[in-house]
Amino acid sequence: MYRKRLELRGRVAVVITIFVLLQFKHFSVSFVPVCSFHTVRQDHLRSFSSRINLQQTIEDRIYPCSSSSPNQSDQRCSTGLYFHIPYCRQRCRYCDFAIVPIGNAATNDPLSSRRTVGFEQMNDRYINALLAEIRQTPLTSSRKIPLQSIYFGGGTPSLAPIKSIATILQCACRTADAPFVLDPDAEITMEMDPGTFDLSQLQALKELGVNRISLGVQSLDDAILEGMGRFHRRQDIGQAICDIAKVFGGTGDVANYSIDLISGAPGLTLAKWVDTLQEVTCGDLFAPVRPNHISIYDLQIEVGTVFDKIYGNRQDDGNSSPKRKVDEKGGPLRLPTEEECAFMYKYAAGYLRAKSFEHYEVSSYAYAPTNINRKDASDNQIKPSWRSRHNQIYWDYEGSWYAMGLGATSFVNRNLVARPRTMSDYLEWVEKETNGANVVKSNDADDFLPDLLLKRLRTSDGLDLGWVEQQYGDDVVKGVLKGAQLGLELELATLTEAHVLRLQDPDGFLYSNFIISSIFAELGLADDESQKDFYVFEPLLTRFVLRVAVYRISQIGLKFKRLFEENFVDSALFYACCNSSIPPSSDHKCYCNCQAPTPFPHLSQAASKSAP
Repeated sequence: MYRKRLELRGRVAVVITIFVLLQFKHFSVSFVPVCSFHTVRQDHLRSFSSRINLQQTIEDRIYPCSSSSPNQSDQRCSTGLYFHIPYCRQRCRYCDFAIVPIGNAATNDPLSSRRTVGFEQMNDRYINALLAEIRQTPLTSSRKIPLQSIYFGGGTPSLAPIKSIATILQCACRTADAPFVLDPDAEITMEMDPGTFDLSQLQALKELGVNRISLGVQSLDDAILEGMGRFHRRQDIGQAICDIAKVFGGTGDVANYSIDLISGAPGLTLAKWVDTLQEVTCGDLFAPVRPNHISIYDLQIEVGTVFDKIYGNRQDDGNSSPKRKVDEKGGPLRLPTEEECAFMYKYAAGYLRAKSFEHYEVSSYAYAPTNINRKDASDNQIKPSWRSRHNQIYWDYEGSWYAMGLGATSFVNRNLVARPRTMSDYLEWVEKETNGANVVKSNDADDFLPDLLLKRLRTSDGLDLGWVEQQYGDDVVKGVLKGAQLGLELELATLTEAHVLRLQDPDGFLYSNFIISSIFAELGLADDESQKDFYVFEPLLTRFVLRVAVYRISQIGLKFKRLFEENFVDSALFYACCNSSIPPSSDHKCYCNCQAPTPFPHLSQAASKSAP
């Protein structure tokens, strides 16, 4: 019955897609209706299949195992180590991560919180548990394990005492009996929140070998930060950037640090989003030193969070979808619409590309001035960039990562090991279990396939179909192509001469969940359990699941009409600002001051009036 429904929806989808594209082809911004990609034309399938040399083997190509900073992509034999530091001042209103709130809400002083006796006792027990996990690692390996990356995530690792970080690194890779050994150019990243560290702490971390910072900025607007339950403010961000500049310096006007931003946050407007991106790349706040990496996560309303209570709308199936509340006096801030979130995503992609940032993964941008114009180059032609080496390991074909700590999930030899998410359960687990317990996925190749598809198609490097053919056979390659067929026809995806399937930036990325789901359905991976796995494992790759506009087939006409009647003025103008495919046609500039000419001069005045 499920497959029949997909086939029927697929036939209807093709007709509707053609109609909609014909109706709106004259607009510079077009939305592709979300529908099933199950039914495709066999003649197109054969034409795409014929372009693939199924005898090509992975050994005929070069895939570097390590690289110098800035790093290269597609490291197929890399290994990373993740430590979860769960401490936070308090739980943010969107957060469902495994954390332990320790901050003093009354004084807003995280430093004094770390000096309490209760925290010191808890921290000692937790660090001892991490050390026990580290010492268990040799049980699965007879030699030291080379590491290309160590990542301290959370939580807020910058709330941990420096001596705790030093102890962890010493036990892991800096003693004779340590199970790991660091590559000479290994990347060591520390997540930090503004207002949780000072200059001396940053200097101490550098002396320990930390060479990359991930700064949890999230927003530059104090009202939005407060609405999300964040403790830091814009002033704290400025101080953090000044400290990073003093300690880490930079090459030119950038340093090896990343910032996190949240789009789709309550109170965020298109104008504020434009201002945020401009401030990061051109403004005074980041003038001391600019980031070489930006992660942009679209806000996801997670079940059980404070935002779920405010904005969530429980459905009969138990799922939660956002309610669009408008801001009222004394009430919650307005949550951006799905259409606004989609345009924020597309605008960020165009703007950051113009600023020499490579959109190398759905949520990730790396400073890479030599890569931004790459179209269909083969993998070994990719130039160096400032991609996150640790995240690259997550997305690699054969990447492995050891993970330790509360709620952490490791993936070694295709075995997934999940740890408990509460402190008491985790401490008990470490005491009783040996390394390798609680395996939630086997090392069966069929179990690995869904995660591989999900990971690779979220990256600009894409999915190597030659590798897929070697691992899984001809039928799987044909299934992947058939599932991606409508995406290929609508130019949401491309198939390169090197037999790599890639999603287009930004539209293909915007609809990545639906293209991947179509491939899952074609390969028979779309049963209920597979769908659960799909959503369960997505947070391993990014903090927030990308949210896009979803239109039911029966509502497509109405939705498109309302979109273009009510939102076209603002949306078209914002996207036109930095869309390099739109040639300048007048002397009018966008009101957002990004200095990009707009081909819609008659809309500038209207947009200026509508801007907050």
